[in-house]
Amino acid sequence: MNRAPLALIFSQCLLLAPLCAHAQTASQTPPSQMPAQAAAAPADEASTWRARARAEMAAWHAKIDAWTTEQKATGKDLGADASAELTRAWKNAQEAEDRLDKATLDGWKDAKAYYQTTADKLAAAWKRTAPGHG
Repeated sequence: MNRAPLALIFSQCLLLAPLCAHAQTASQTPPSQMPAQAAAAPADEASTWRARARAEMAAWHAKIDAWTTEQKATGKDLGADASAELTRAWKNAQEAEDRLDKATLDGWKDAKAYYQTTADKLAAAWKRTAPGHG
């Protein structure tokens, strides 16, 4: 008797077993809970992004404050252009974080994209204004 077909069938069963288990678990979820589970995922993601933005902005605030304090202590002048660029980038990032914080579930992805763009611009302004200060 040739065992190759039997081994092939067995290996296919092993590959399909996780899919069958997933289908069985999904079918056990009561229909009344399905919309709540679907809505929970975006809400959790939005909540995670809001917390992340708050933490990033707190870190930026501390970093900028420490650097400007250091600049003043050493008597270094930031320069009007550099100061204006960093201030503008900081205010835009604050506005974006505020938008993200106030966004509804329908609009939070746009707010997230805006926040990411302004956070990138803040990082770029920081790099130009305070090179070598991480």
